Amino acid sequence: SEPPDQYKFGIDYLYGDSVMSLNYTNSSETDYEGRLFSLGVAHEVFAGMTTLKMGVGRGDDTVTSSVDDTFE
Repeated sequence: SEPPDQYKFGIDYLYGDSVMSLNYTNSSETDYEGRLFSLGVAHEVFAGMTTLKMGVGRGDDTVTSSVDDTFE
C-alpha cells in the first residue's frame, strides 16, 4: 500500500479587522480521489476580544477498487 498524495493551497487576505480565506485540498490514492474547496470570513469585534467566523466548503470524491477494474 502506497502512501496517499495530498496537496493543499490556501490564501488569506487581511482587510481591517477581517480575514478572508480561500482554500483548496486535493487527495489521491490508488483507489480514491478527493477535492475540497472552502471559503471563510473571520471578523474581530469588541476590540479584538471576540471573533465571529463563518465559512462554506464544497467537496467531492471518487472511490474505486484497487483490485477490480469493473467496480465504480
